[in-house]
Amino acid sequence: MTLKRGTKSDTSNGFTDTWLVDQEGLPNIQRDLSTKYCKNLFTRFEVGTSGGVKMCCATWLPYTIGNLFDHEVEEIWNSIGAQRLRNQIVTGKWNYCQHKICPHIVGDNLPEKEWVTTTPVNEPLVENGVPRRYFKSGHPVFDWEIDALNNKSLTPYPHPIDILFGTDESCNLYCPSCRASKIQHSEGPEYEKRKYLTEKLMAAVLRIDPKQPVEIWITGSGDPFGSKIYRELLQSLDGSNHPNLIINLQTNGVMLTPKMYDSMHKIHNNLGCLAVSLDAGTKETYENKTRLGGHWDILMKNCDYLNSKARPPKESHGELELSFSFVVQTDNYKEMPEYVRLIKTRFPNTTAGIAFSLILDWSVLTAPIYEEKCVWKVTHPEHQNFLKVLQDPILLDEQINFGNMKYLHEKANQ
Repeated sequence: MTLKRGTKSDTSNGFTDTWLVDQEGLPNIQRDLSTKYCKNLFTRFEVGTSGGVKMCCATWLPYTIGNLFDHEVEEIWNSIGAQRLRNQIVTGKWNYCQHKICPHIVGDNLPEKEWVTTTPVNEPLVENGVPRRYFKSGHPVFDWEIDALNNKSLTPYPHPIDILFGTDESCNLYCPSCRASKIQHSEGPEYEKRKYLTEKLMAAVLRIDPKQPVEIWITGSGDPFGSKIYRELLQSLDGSNHPNLIINLQTNGVMLTPKMYDSMHKIHNNLGCLAVSLDAGTKETYENKTRLGGHWDILMKNCDYLNSKARPPKESHGELELSFSFVVQTDNYKEMPEYVRLIKTRFPNTTAGIAFSLILDWSVLTAPIYEEKCVWKVTHPEHQNFLKVLQDPILLDEQINFGNMKYLHEKANQ
């Protein structure tokens, strides 16, 4: 199935619409997934600004299983569309996941179903309701996951427990790869719609059995501190009432000053991963090409503070796990080694990963500009230079997660 730019309706299979992205130029990754398991299909729930719900990143699994404006979370979670996507695990026929784009498929990181369901000798999977085994991602294996796999159930748990808030795209920056202009919703009808979705989703999170660990992610659509809705939510939520709630933040970091961080003091004990997107290794590229409206010097000072709050390697104390991300394109690929060097030397408490991913088509860039950004395509005039950059020894660091470009790093270093 070749997907192109845009969206289309697809109601015949229980999906309300399908997100279509350009896959031209990506290698045809062939993996035998017949015995594999994907935790996302049993736990993940992503809500966009229009209320549409997906069970994974829209580019990796581009099918919408319902709309939060129309239904409650619990109804959508076990809808016909959701069950159809989960049935891939039962049948072993993965017809909906995008094999060329998904980093778990490209990186061959999906676990075997047998590993999930098999109890090692003298090592129970669950003891007194507490998971004893974990996936490579660090997420636990739950008893209800095991039961669902053994019974081939398509309705494994009444609620999602890994929930991404993409209900507001407001941001303090206007990065060219993400949007054509600055987007801020602070009042009016569009603001009220996004606030309604956010509050409805948060109410569903707080309905989940308090004994069940739950993770939320804010946000995949904008910035949690550039958004008035998310900022006020994070500052008002009292995490002491929800000790099993883990809050992960995805941010550009510019507005996450020490003062802003301290304003969230009631959820400090709930913080999990804090992922900062840099997309550059130098101030010049950051401020003039990849992060328009950003301030490198402020960002570095903010990250210094976050590094002081993060859990050091091989230690258990610290309020959060710090990670950094970098979307690779023509404007910044030469700075990949510099980015890794910066993280390793200036922010040594980065324990949650140093990530790379390929720029993909979100229908923001025009087709010609998008093609110019895709240095990873073999037809790109700078592709060979890109492969040479991938041969830099520092990119062999074990902390690096190459995601959906793992095959390119392997190709360059054969």
